[in-house]
Amino acid sequence: GVMTFCYTGFFCALTIYSFLTLRKAKLYNFIMSKLLLDQAYVDTLTEIPNRRSFMAHANQQLDATPREHDHYLAMIDIDNFKKVNDLYGHDIGDEVLKRIAADIKTVMSDFEFARLGGEEFAIYLAGVRREDVESLAGELCRVVREQPTRHPVTISIGLTRVLDGDTLNQALIKADKALYESKHTGKDRYTFHG
Repeated sequence: GVMTFCYTGFFCALTIYSFLTLRKAKLYNFIMSKLLLDQAYVDTLTEIPNRRSFMAHANQQLDATPREHDHYLAMIDIDNFKKVNDLYGHDIGDEVLKRIAADIKTVMSDFEFARLGGEEFAIYLAGVRREDVESLAGELCRVVREQPTRHPVTISIGLTRVLDGDTLNQALIKADKALYESKHTGKDRYTFHG
């Protein structure tokens, strides 16, 4: 009777230990998979979505949102960013990128936005009117310009209306052309394609 009791106690303890170890392993796997997913879709420097995330979510918006209002795409570039890196170093350049990302997150919180790479950012504005896009773009330029900091910068923005039948890549090309126009007509401004 005592041996049976000891064996039963041992097997119960072993079962509980195995169960807890398995749960711990599952929790670890869950945390690691979430971390890897975050790294795949979040820009580690600025802590906003990255290009992969933007392309996936903007394509969903493009396909899913009813078109009672227009859709717009914005491309953003930091003016004279190379000069910032050359004069102050890459650490200050990183701080500027983080600051711009935070400003975009503040002004454009209702929309899909991301860092595409380097000093380029993008925003997909679904279901908005042109005057709202103008207001938001002007506000973003103002917020960045008036940021109280030792290393002030400005941004240029290229905007395009996403037409029915446009792919996201086609819209990105148009927004990039508008961005080029903003850069070459004085910077610190937004320009619409066409």
